[in-house]
Amino acid sequence: MADTGTKKLSARSLVMRFISVVTRFTSDEPLPVVVSRKTPTDTPRALAEFGTQIAAQPKPVSELAVSPGEFSSVGGSGSATPETRPSALTALRAALYDELHDVHIVFLGDSITWGNSVSNSAPSDPRGHTLDDVRNHVLPDTTITPNRPIPPSWFNLLHQYFGRRFSVGVLTSPAPGVALYTAQHIIDVANDPNVSVVNSSTGVAAGKVISTITDSLMQQCCDVSNGNALKFSVTSNNFTICYATLNNHPDDCFEVFVDGVLQGVVSTYHASITYGLTAEYAVQWAKHDVLVVCHGATTRFEGIKRTRTIRLKNQGLIGTNTAEWLPTRRILPSSITADDEFVFVQLGTNDRVKGPPADPAWTKRNLTVIARYLLNAGKKVTLMTANFATKDYPTGSYRYGQADIARVTVHVANENKCSLIDNYEATLRQYLDGTLSLADGLHPADASHMAMFKNIASRIDSAA
Repeated sequence: MADTGTKKLSARSLVMRFISVVTRFTSDEPLPVVVSRKTPTDTPRALAEFGTQIAAQPKPVSELAVSPGEFSSVGGSGSATPETRPSALTALRAALYDELHDVHIVFLGDSITWGNSVSNSAPSDPRGHTLDDVRNHVLPDTTITPNRPIPPSWFNLLHQYFGRRFSVGVLTSPAPGVALYTAQHIIDVANDPNVSVVNSSTGVAAGKVISTITDSLMQQCCDVSNGNALKFSVTSNNFTICYATLNNHPDDCFEVFVDGVLQGVVSTYHASITYGLTAEYAVQWAKHDVLVVCHGATTRFEGIKRTRTIRLKNQGLIGTNTAEWLPTRRILPSSITADDEFVFVQLGTNDRVKGPPADPAWTKRNLTVIARYLLNAGKKVTLMTANFATKDYPTGSYRYGQADIARVTVHVANENKCSLIDNYEATLRQYLDGTLSLADGLHPADASHMAMFKNIASRIDSAA
């Protein structure tokens, strides 16, 4: 959280901290005149580290020569030691319930993540083990009559579950395999525990003064006195402050700081009391500490408006193995973006037939490299095991089995303090009770995709 009790940071200090802020100050309607005031001596210090843009760093090294420690420093500032790293599933659950937090998740995998063999699926060709491969539908297919419903893969069931439970927003698909929910939210600044009032110089909590105003946005407002500040964090690229003007003094205003950088000064004076005014801010997507410092008589805040997004990206590429996802290749660095905060990895099934040496230790080594690359890039990582299969070792040309893949995935998760979801266990139980549904001995059919979805959702819901 921001520490407001430090001196003003010089431009040199900001550069040395590698802070890059892209902002603009706008409003949905005419705002009162912005007054020119001297920035207070005790400028708030709320400098937060931005998420690091992931960049590919290819090396002339074969996938078999990669060691788990090779990418131990990729990403730098976003990383944390295993001992201090919070649970990815716990963080995801908290973010889903927080209207000040956009939730962006990417799923890396193969045909089981893609949703191969479920009903109503899109054509799975053309494909060539690249990010240009076709994706399964995430929306109903309206190109045919009658329209086909959304294919019931575990990914599609999960995105609908998140959308209906945590967003109730508009669902769109801005790119193949991407489900995007967009909803408008209002944060009740008078009562929301994630919004506090502090002394802008010391950072000490000042307590909230709540006024009941029938004409205001939420019918209750938070009144902040001179020298105090409204304080909150937002993980997003946008927020809008809703406020009222009061007939006090022409110099009354508030200053908005994002990560310690002044974004604008807004006058709160008007000849008559006026509600429904807004100050809108657009920033680089990241977690930001916001401090709204008040000057003059009482400043009245009505709420914080947010355009919140919940986005799930399916980067399941049919037929790929763990070696193809190593950071020395193109797929992994290009499959995630700076605003993908949560990453789920479900890989290894195709290692059984494609990977020399013929031992699950090869899969473990590759998964370790992948996990550490993502963790050191600041991502919150969850490893998932794939389903039980009847088409498996020791039959056919398989070198080792799904149970081996599941076991080493658990080891990698434990050794790197990643979160874990064990779909192998869930579907093995289905096999033992006679309810497992496989399309071809490997790929789950609709019923087993439903079982995997329930297992994934249950693990997220129960994360503490």
